[in-house]
Amino acid sequence: MRKFLIISLAFAIVAPAAFQPFASAGAETTISQADRKILETAARSRRLKPGDLTVVRSSTVRLPLIGRTALAAKVLDRTNNDTFPIALDENDNEVDLNGLRQAEETAYTAKYGKLDPSLYDKVQAQRPEERIKVAVWLKLDDDLAQNDVRDGNPDLTEQEVESMIAQREDRLKKAIEVAAERFKADLERSALRVDEVSPTSPIVYVMLPVRDLTTIAQRADVHRIYSAENKYEDYLNVAADTINADVLWNSYGITGSGVNVAIVEDSRVDFDNNCLGINLGTRVPGDGNVDQHATTTAGMVASTNATHRGVANGAGVYSANGTTYSDSNMSAALDAAATNTHIQNNSWGPGCGSADGSMNVHARHADYIVRYRWDTVVAAAGNNGDCAGFEYVAGVGAGYNTIAVGAFDDHGTAGWSDDTMASFSSYLDPTSPHSDRQKPDVAAPGVSISSLLMASPGTCPTGNVGDGTSYASPMVAGVAALLMEARSSLRVYPEAVKALILAGATNNIEGSSNLSEFDGAGGVNASPSYISAVNDRYRWLYMTPSSFDASGYYTINLGTIQAGTRVKAALAWDSNPTSNYSSDPLNADLDLNITGPGFNQWSSSWDNSAEALDFQAPTTGTYTLRIRNWRFDGTNEYVGVAWTLARPFIFPFPFPTPIVIGSSTAPRELQ
Repeated sequence: MRKFLIISLAFAIVAPAAFQPFASAGAETTISQADRKILETAARSRRLKPGDLTVVRSSTVRLPLIGRTALAAKVLDRTNNDTFPIALDENDNEVDLNGLRQAEETAYTAKYGKLDPSLYDKVQAQRPEERIKVAVWLKLDDDLAQNDVRDGNPDLTEQEVESMIAQREDRLKKAIEVAAERFKADLERSALRVDEVSPTSPIVYVMLPVRDLTTIAQRADVHRIYSAENKYEDYLNVAADTINADVLWNSYGITGSGVNVAIVEDSRVDFDNNCLGINLGTRVPGDGNVDQHATTTAGMVASTNATHRGVANGAGVYSANGTTYSDSNMSAALDAAATNTHIQNNSWGPGCGSADGSMNVHARHADYIVRYRWDTVVAAAGNNGDCAGFEYVAGVGAGYNTIAVGAFDDHGTAGWSDDTMASFSSYLDPTSPHSDRQKPDVAAPGVSISSLLMASPGTCPTGNVGDGTSYASPMVAGVAALLMEARSSLRVYPEAVKALILAGATNNIEGSSNLSEFDGAGGVNASPSYISAVNDRYRWLYMTPSSFDASGYYTINLGTIQAGTRVKAALAWDSNPTSNYSSDPLNADLDLNITGPGFNQWSSSWDNSAEALDFQAPTTGTYTLRIRNWRFDGTNEYVGVAWTLARPFIFPFPFPTPIVIGSSTAPRELQ
């Protein structure tokens, strides 16, 4: 769970009743005993006044392997608008948190080695001669972060984008082949055999005796070993109007044309339904596992049915069918999706009793595809919200770089006032050191959904298919396709796509409108995301430590914003799946700060790879967005940032001098 502190200077913001509700900013009125202790200690050790300090973020850090607990905080010094860290131990004494973390990491390595904890626990009860299937994550010789051809140019043509993708695929394939062939040859000399090799990620699948795990783990070219015997399932349990996709079709002619979307499942899509107009093929054509779930999910993205239109009904659909939900087959499906499309939708994952808060091999695989293959990966949050003890967002959706989608009930209306979260929608965050990750990222309609059904050739049957985050997720994949038609360059900037979708999620269904437990940043809204995309209210940044100024900030001038304007901003960056994936795969901790006339707001966490702020500008003036470099352990990061603007008192509000792509009609500021 995340809690966001909103810091306001000399005013309070109240949302007008006519406006969609969102969290308002107000001065802090109460301070917890823990935060008070933090402020007193920080002021004393740094010779500052407690009244000049504010706790931006605090959390309890539990280090179970060394038996320690610490209270960590990010503190704002309001005299210079800078932040600094502090941590207190069990006795309220200031402590070196980095030293404690290093001790925990040492203890972790001593216990688990290179085995994922779930695999480690599993083999404790197995005999040495028992055979087990594992997924081995290899190290690559090629540092794929070096010589990245992307430069943040928002105006790449479709041809330039596809050329860049082809170059990246070739480089990735060669690097993986070198590592996999070396590993494979060594195993064969030991009478072991590699069963499958991923062409897009450094993963190989091996069936071997438990006793040989130690030998494999000792290899220098092995990063991590996961169990490959997990169980998965489909996430089953008026929508386009609710998320304003119809505005893009009808006003701007944006339908996702030219963008390719993969439906990643065990089963294949039934392309006999002729309302799936653009068939990009099937990974395993003719496989007997063809079902309604995959067909319906594809319809949510790209149905051309006049009554039940898909969110991106001009997009092409590729059926990345695994044929079964075995780990190795689903890795192959993820690879096929990455090779053939720009966006992939994953409406599957661990079911009740299996979602335990950990990140499995598919979460890491998806993170790798986003960072190094540049696909946008969308995933259902899961349907375990009513499953006591297993309510975690899991599977692909647990990835740092993916977009996890929860489900809400729009009650059959396009308006937002009656929207409520679906009780089955998974919401517990994946485990992390500070317990402050936030999943799902956004939400979309997922109750009483109607879409395409399996069909006789040349027909287009539709019907109610029920409930599930399975159906919410492809709506967000569809929104991504709409954005990619509007700006071709977004096909190689997945971090910017994620930031645009989060910044556009202005339908606040529950909790804080920044980020909250059940709906993340909120219900998706295609209109503001699109308007920001075509008006250059986003950035994709290749960042290094030198990108920040001497105070640790990267600054973007948002220009003059009128009083009363609703502003929502989002920041998204990647984990690095090539690094140690044991406890903290994020190589950077970035915070989001917006300042303006008498105004200062922060979104801050330790373990999340996204931040969001939602506020109403209290005063007309120049506003500034700042990215705070709290921690930067790696050499580079891929960062997306976006902001949306909405005028609640003038609706619709024409935006001056728009940059319009794919339409002759100027975008307007929409709900």
